[in-house]
Amino acid sequence: MHSDFEIEDGVLLSYSGESREVVIPDEVRELSSTVFYERSDIVTVKTSGNSMLSKIDNNVFYNCSSLESAMLPGTVRSIGVSAFYNCTTLRDVTLPDRITKINCGMFEGCRSLSSLNIPQSVTQICDSAFTDCVSFTDIKLPEGLSEIGQQAFEGCTGLISVTIPDTVNIIAKQAFSDCTSLKYITFPLGLKSLGTRAFFGCTALGSVFLPDGIEQIGTSVFENCSSLEQVHIPEIAGENYIGSKDQFFGTPYKKKKNHLCRNCGAKLFWYP
Repeated sequence: MHSDFEIEDGVLLSYSGESREVVIPDEVRELSSTVFYERSDIVTVKTSGNSMLSKIDNNVFYNCSSLESAMLPGTVRSIGVSAFYNCTTLRDVTLPDRITKINCGMFEGCRSLSSLNIPQSVTQICDSAFTDCVSFTDIKLPEGLSEIGQQAFEGCTGLISVTIPDTVNIIAKQAFSDCTSLKYITFPLGLKSLGTRAFFGCTALGSVFLPDGIEQIGTSVFENCSSLEQVHIPEIAGENYIGSKDQFFGTPYKKKKNHLCRNCGAKLFWYP
């Protein structure tokens, strides 16, 4: 019935068809990591209303350079590492509301992806999840999110604004580094840890207000943020600042400008 598909025990192992629009058979419960790997001819992938699909393995759509649309059914519970890596023409993705994380490298290099509705079920955005998604302009992160991983949005050069929900307590190393258009960032009240170089090279960022509850701040967090004019750092964060031995040498101005905001051009630093 599905001569173009090799299916074994509900797992789609291969697709040998020539159609650029692929409809996944209803009985498929899992897409194996090799099924569409580097298929540069495929444009769209979708399922019917009776799909049983629940799992998408690592690298399933890896380097599918012509893929424009992927409509995933609500039955999907997990999507693997680098599932859409370097799908450079991908513009439209429907994510199911049962997934709990955006996996490592899931959309890395998806340069045409300008927006994405991240389900409220997601609690973790893993390392490099959206690295080099240069068409993003703004993104709303779901309530309930707790962690933004290393390099999660690194190099998203079109990103202008980000609203981070108060449930986020960790923004990891280089999470938003080199987001050169980023002007506005709302930091969550629940933030506890801000990683090294988290906003390195965000040259359009003008002001930063870190929440009172923050406990750890990595080194060079705002280095090379050349437009940064105002930085508010709670006093308790200064006392607990995690960095080199010299981070607090001298006045509050010097200890922050020399390390936390090196080359950021900041004119005003203050405690509350």
